[in-house]
Amino acid sequence: MSRQDETTPVKSIYDQYVVEAESRIKNFWEGRYNTFDVDVDDEPWVRRDFVQNNLEKIRKFYAFVRLIDEIYHLDFIDRVCSIAEKHGFKLSTPLIKEYANKAILALDLALHFPLWGRETYTNVEFHALGFRKEKAMKGYDRFVVVGTVPILRIEIDENNELLSITPYDWEVIQAGLSTIL
Repeated sequence: MSRQDETTPVKSIYDQYVVEAESRIKNFWEGRYNTFDVDVDDEPWVRRDFVQNNLEKIRKFYAFVRLIDEIYHLDFIDRVCSIAEKHGFKLSTPLIKEYANKAILALDLALHFPLWGRETYTNVEFHALGFRKEKAMKGYDRFVVVGTVPILRIEIDENNELLSITPYDWEVIQAGLSTIL
């Protein structure tokens, strides 16, 4: 099966992905994900001084994390992951899935890292899906092959304030897909 044949099913739902992602992004800008206070009101750690001192930042990150998590659950992302799995790649666990609690991730980001995933654990943590597979190779016991499929363009200004979130163009996504085919 050719690369084009394999990417055709993903390309066929790309436009739907853009519509769904943009709808969620619009909801984010309208504040519909700003539910930190309601979602964690009964958690004792929220009353700690270091949390209260950073509450505004934590609220922003919490809304952002909820948005990214919803986008990760779109059918388009599932299709990309299934292509990767077909070629022996496994999804490198996204940061959002490594944390059992989105509020704790928001707290960690607010206290320890610059805004919106820039220079966090990896530079593409919220921008792309990372894949890896192990291969045997002469002279190595194991050799890790990685692939990256960009999904969202996240722009920030010089003050690390969020400017925009948009789905990448199909050409950029397709180039990323070529790293796992």
